[in-house]
Amino acid sequence: MTEIEKPKMTKKADKESGIRVVDNRSVAKGQPQQSEIQVQIGRQLRTVYDDVLNQPIPDRFMELLQKLDTPKK
Repeated sequence: MTEIEKPKMTKKADKESGIRVVDNRSVAKGQPQQSEIQVQIGRQLRTVYDDVLNQPIPDRFMELLQKLDTPKK
């Protein structure tokens, strides 16, 4: 298997293109890094799921759970 050589960019080309290399990946300047995006997604998911967890359990679900807990004869 042959390796594909990546084109090398000079500092001048990097500045002009607005591209920087992070962990062997090109990232546009001004764009949040992957870890920042993951933190934001995590916060939003926790907000949504915290709200769901604080909601009362519907009566129908409670009835079904009670039926499942009742031993069968």
